[in-house]
Amino acid sequence: LPMVALAETDQARLWTEIARLRGQARGRPPAAAWRSARDAALLAAMLGAGLTVAEVVALRVRDVGALQPDGSL
Repeated sequence: LPMVALAETDQARLWTEIARLRGQARGRPPAAAWRSARDAALLAAMLGAGLTVAEVVALRVRDVGALQPDGSL
């Protein structure tokens, strides 16, 4: 299948959803907060790096790199 870029309006909707998921993580039980944060991170990776669903599903922690002391990768 050909790769198709998201329209700016669709990108804006995804970033809004990412913000919503991050907001859901606050004040939730640890497992639920972790899932919301995970979902937000995966959506951000897909949108920010142009990854496909298959590429995100195949990601492993070792593929991302080590977390730096300042919180960056």
